[in-house]
Amino acid sequence: MRAEHWLLGYIDCRIRRGHASCFFNLCRERGIPYVPLAGEECAICIRCRRVDEKGLLAACAARGIDARVAGRGGLPAIVYRYRRRWGLLLGVVLATLLLTVSSLTLWDVRVDGGDGEIEEVLSSCGLRVGAWIPSLDTDTVERRVLTESDSVAWVSVNLRGCVAYVQIRPLLRPESARTRQTTNLVAACDGVIDSVRLIAGEAIVSPGELVRAGQLLVAGVRDSTAQGYTTVAAQGEVLARVEDTVSVFLPRQMSQNVYGETKILEKTLFFFGKSIKITKNTGIIGGNCDTIKRIEHLVLPSGVRLPISVETTLAQCYETVEHTLTDDELSARAYDALGLALSEATQGATLLSKSVQCELTDMGMLLSCRYRCLKNIARPLTFETDGGATDRS
Repeated sequence: MRAEHWLLGYIDCRIRRGHASCFFNLCRERGIPYVPLAGEECAICIRCRRVDEKGLLAACAARGIDARVAGRGGLPAIVYRYRRRWGLLLGVVLATLLLTVSSLTLWDVRVDGGDGEIEEVLSSCGLRVGAWIPSLDTDTVERRVLTESDSVAWVSVNLRGCVAYVQIRPLLRPESARTRQTTNLVAACDGVIDSVRLIAGEAIVSPGELVRAGQLLVAGVRDSTAQGYTTVAAQGEVLARVEDTVSVFLPRQMSQNVYGETKILEKTLFFFGKSIKITKNTGIIGGNCDTIKRIEHLVLPSGVRLPISVETTLAQCYETVEHTLTDDELSARAYDALGLALSEATQGATLLSKSVQCELTDMGMLLSCRYRCLKNIARPLTFETDGGATDRS
């Protein structure tokens, strides 16, 4: 089918075979283009433009040519067929417009590296969901990000379809470049030194020595006869055997939240970075409620995330009731709490031994745990140096 036939419309004419030569002569005289179609035994079929229909049929009738319209087609026929269903036609037009606009709009920005602040910088530079792709200049965005952010060493922005892929490399500065201070390592708590693993600095303590909290472990200043005082950012690990106690008290009477129904407060549609309120609950919820927000993104089966998401704000109502724990419940919860507290206290350490004491009363249960562990007690402590020291960080 010719493009002009579909856009401008066409008619299929059926002409008796005995009148075929007269019909073709008529078309040549009037300059009417036609396309032959599959014919019949007693008739031929041709396709003409719809704009030639009225003049062609009138000329055929004047010359006695038996020509009849067998069918009409093309865009005008479709529009005429659905002329009473204007909503459908409007939907087709809007869908076509939406597809055209969406293909020129940024759907998603995917950042590799960096943190949450870099997304704000990218947004301020014009790279955000809903941005007009023809107006985006990736080179300009890269230059602006490097200018506005002090923590970015290198950035690359690539557009693939409607998705922007951003690669960020943070700017790494040595400690001496970030600060003009020198670092010592001091003891975070009391302990007996087990081993010293030195990276930089001068060790002040040795294995088997008892140290107190705040005592110097590794110095960042070295006194040299040849070079004078030299400074360095002390680094290393000082393992020590530490003894400490962690206690947990759990009351027998406890407040407990009993949750009831969950109500939807509002729904918000985010479309290409724009927010549209869909529904909102204007009624009075009452009572105690926890507010929960859930965001659902529309994702194609291929894994491409569409620039459309729905945020639902929920209110989960609850009532606070008093609950008396039995001895078994109290013991189970108390030991769980003690295990959590001990895990936090010995995080990154090796637990060597522990002993637990339990005291049960009508008010609740008290658990005390005396433990010994092997852990790194070194913590950095910075201090200012005078101008005569040589910085070798």
